[in-house]
Amino acid sequence: MFEQKIMKSPKQNQKQKQSTVDKATVSVSNGDNLFVEPQSLPRKSLFMQFIEPLGRLRILPAKPQKFKSGDKKIQIPNNVEHTISVYHNKNDGKYVGLPKEWMKILNKQFGVAPKLLPSVQLPQYSAKIPRILIQLKSILSSENGFHQVGIFRLAPNSNHNNAIKAKIDSGEFDFNEEKVDFNVYANLIKVWFRDLPDPLLNCVAPELIENINTQDDVIKIVAQLPEPNQSVFLWLCDMCVEVSAFEDENKMGPKNLAIVIAPNLFDISTFQNPTKAISYTAKVVEFFKISIIWRQQIQNKINGS
Repeated sequence: MFEQKIMKSPKQNQKQKQSTVDKATVSVSNGDNLFVEPQSLPRKSLFMQFIEPLGRLRILPAKPQKFKSGDKKIQIPNNVEHTISVYHNKNDGKYVGLPKEWMKILNKQFGVAPKLLPSVQLPQYSAKIPRILIQLKSILSSENGFHQVGIFRLAPNSNHNNAIKAKIDSGEFDFNEEKVDFNVYANLIKVWFRDLPDPLLNCVAPELIENINTQDDVIKIVAQLPEPNQSVFLWLCDMCVEVSAFEDENKMGPKNLAIVIAPNLFDISTFQNPTKAISYTAKVVEFFKISIIWRQQIQNKINGS
């Protein structure tokens, strides 16, 4: 931008001031000054026509013939990239810096295969355990939910449950700040297993579970589960062991826990015969109950009881 500064001479009369400029200093962008002699710069010179009253240079558009040939060299841009910085917060399992339209996808915790979720490696399991399960169990335990009568059996308010689930899926839920009914946390653990795109025990041939008779039969089936299904299943059994430790208070022993949790571990819609579906559900409940008791025995040996 050009700025015009007029330096007036006290020796000149008013007429001379109107017809000529004693000294013009033009400041250009590079910091240099241009000095023009009074006699060489009449008021209405060509140079002054390009200086507007506010001291700004009037920029004239380029003539067509000067840029027409250059247009032929301009092409449609391609391979344009828009890069952003995104990182995963290991403390809360959330992604930071994502575009809003991506948040609901990458922060989604329900209805996602375990191996695709942010997970934590626990020493007692071969594969990582989804962080959301650990968070739900931790907050449930800290709120003394394991001591509550009918825990995992009593259903919370449906609207409240769905609202909390939606907030968790969007990455907006803060486990440390928000106060929620402990039954919501317990129910969301069941919902997490129910919403899996491929239920945990769907990889087991139905006839294997239908023919279980002993604890050894159960152990063999569990040993054949692929990872991370096996580790997640054992984590669930171990959580039930912790809950059943307070059976005198919560009335939820291995059998009752199996009744309310086991139906979430397989897809009942695969059975076209309703009678067959009911019969198989009972077998899965028995399978899960024996699994809890087996893990309970292991825990008792570790504790020396």
